[in-house]
Amino acid sequence: MKSKIIFSWAQNENGEIVHIKDVPNGIRCNCICPHCKEKLLARHGNIRQNGFAHRSKERKANLEICYQVILYKLAEQIIQKNKQIYAPSYYGIYKEGPIKFIDVKIDSRYEREDKQPDVIATTKDNQEYLIEFIFKEKVSHNKSYNNLSCMEIDLANQTLESLEEFLLSSSKDRIWKNNEIYFNGIEEKYKK
Repeated sequence: MKSKIIFSWAQNENGEIVHIKDVPNGIRCNCICPHCKEKLLARHGNIRQNGFAHRSKERKANLEICYQVILYKLAEQIIQKNKQIYAPSYYGIYKEGPIKFIDVKIDSRYEREDKQPDVIATTKDNQEYLIEFIFKEKVSHNKSYNNLSCMEIDLANQTLESLEEFLLSSSKDRIWKNNEIYFNGIEEKYKK
């Protein structure tokens, strides 16, 4: 994470993560920090870089954690809006490339109590993929995804500006925790 944090995205009153260029200046932006819930000011101007600022002088939230929560929420929204993710290779048998979805759920509960992924996405073939976001320096979820297909994506090296290209066009900083869909298809792939 950069030492000077620029909040170019924030959460609006509808719960959507919005870019600074798409909101009015000042408090009229009606945006909050999704982590600390503090009202934000939108700053558009020539003196400072455009961005959102926490209003309070006695801010209780850690700005790095606030930034990570916005990054995390934006990652969910990017996958939901674009209905795809760029997947890493699976043991060199399945090449890296995009997986397209017809349905993407965020902030929802999985059918199994022991599994609560960040994103639940379904392909047109009714194959379900679970996506978990982590930050290197944070303790990650230690969930077992046996019999499920789950990708883990490390957002620690990303900025709000680099995130969309990273999620949709790169295989870096992501691994398959498990991929039952690919595993079950390996024998058929070898036959071909």
